[in-house]
Amino acid sequence: MKIKIIALLLLLAMLTCMLSACAASEVLKLVNNVLSFFVPDKGGIDNDFQFNFNVPDPNRCTNHAIVPLEAIAPTCQTPGVSGGQVCSKCGIVIIAQVELPTVDHVYDGVQDKDCNNCGFIREVKCEHLETQTLEAKAPTCTSTGRTQGEKCIGCGIIIAGYEVLDPTEHIYDGDRDDICNECNYVRKLACLHEVTKKLEAVAPTCTETGLTKGKECVHCGEILVAQQEIPQTNHIEGDWIVDKAPSENEAGEIHTECTMCKAVLREGTLEFVSIENENASKGLTFALNDDKNSYTLVDMGDCTDKEIVIPAYYNGLPVTKIGEGAFLNKSEITSVIIPEGVLNIGNGAFRECVKLQSVSIPATVTSIGEYAFYNCSLTSISLPEGLLEIKQYTFYGCDFTKIEIPYGVTSVGDGAFAECELVGELSLPSSLEIIGKNAFYNLKKVATITLPKSLKTIGDRAFNCDSLEVEAREIIMFNYVNKIGAYAFVAGSTINYKGRSAEWNSILIDPRNYQYIVTTLDGAFVD
Repeated sequence: MKIKIIALLLLLAMLTCMLSACAASEVLKLVNNVLSFFVPDKGGIDNDFQFNFNVPDPNRCTNHAIVPLEAIAPTCQTPGVSGGQVCSKCGIVIIAQVELPTVDHVYDGVQDKDCNNCGFIREVKCEHLETQTLEAKAPTCTSTGRTQGEKCIGCGIIIAGYEVLDPTEHIYDGDRDDICNECNYVRKLACLHEVTKKLEAVAPTCTETGLTKGKECVHCGEILVAQQEIPQTNHIEGDWIVDKAPSENEAGEIHTECTMCKAVLREGTLEFVSIENENASKGLTFALNDDKNSYTLVDMGDCTDKEIVIPAYYNGLPVTKIGEGAFLNKSEITSVIIPEGVLNIGNGAFRECVKLQSVSIPATVTSIGEYAFYNCSLTSISLPEGLLEIKQYTFYGCDFTKIEIPYGVTSVGDGAFAECELVGELSLPSSLEIIGKNAFYNLKKVATITLPKSLKTIGDRAFNCDSLEVEAREIIMFNYVNKIGAYAFVAGSTINYKGRSAEWNSILIDPRNYQYIVTTLDGAFVD
């Protein structure tokens, strides 16, 4: 190379000498590493001549140092990019990255409305009454296969099966054999990552983090899509456990623990209650708890009382729980007195006690299970201040004329107070953050609903009360709410929003909501 450059320089020197004898109009230029020498003919343009010489660029990169550009998988909200290559020396892009389109939303089934990945809510209409079978297709080493599936003829949605089967691996005689024995595919010995396998996701627990899905090359083992860490889940608190029974001289010791990892979550004391209770109902059935220090009321046993009085102690030990379904379908019961010392009321404990009009719940109760008073005739109830949540369908269908939820409750579950006979104004505590689906659905006579500043999420049909008997349907809402579900309020409701219109527009509002009359601090509009 050096010899060629020296020869070129000598030639340029000779040309320079020749140019010294030429006319003043002769031109010598060096542009983009090309040396141009132009000599016009003095008698005209027919005999003009020009010499061009390529001059090598000493700075040109002749041996690229290739650096891979990482691919980014697309999601159902954002596009991704393919992998690429760039020279780390000169910055030239060897293989350009290409934008990958967004992928489809992922649903659990045809009637599932919420995308599993991004929360997008779609409208589900088709009932898939007429379907056709999609034949299975076995995978090969050059193409994917499919399981047998079922497709809706009406809307074209695949409603079952038809899942993609990964291609099978090519079969070679050895590591250096480049022709597949099955399909004659010719591979390059440098891996192209043409056959991959999925790295399964690992669900997180309350003690360990999880992992997202990933992808690995079957041939060379290179990780193509790295698995990402998923944070640990919250603990799931169980019922109170009695560590030490109370006595006349000393309070008992209790604690709760996570049902998954058994970590202690809360500790407390259990005060002694007088064992004497001549009015307690006879014949009730009890079971000794696992802690050996307390009892659970299991069922009515031989008791025939309509007015149930639960004893505080049984066999000298405190009664701390009313078991699941303990009074299920006992339609003859009209009232229940629960004594101090009871900590938990189980799922469905008084479900379908259709004549139950009065229940006394002590301050010691901190947990009331799902469906506990479902379809009872309760007209009022005093909830204990230690309650942290009201679970789904707990008081569904009761005859409440007034509902007061104590401070400390952070969530009201799905359908918790649906179909109740509430009259007047609904009072919600300033600790409430989540209102579930149908939580106050079809309250009969409520006029004004004031939502607390602490509230963040309002579920689907939470306050959709079509049978309101008053003209005023006012909802007072503060600007801390960040999500409103489908059909959250009845059509034509007036929302008095304590924020500006820009803040209202930033709320994630399901598009299936009715049109509301919204008044904000800076205007009013129909949304």
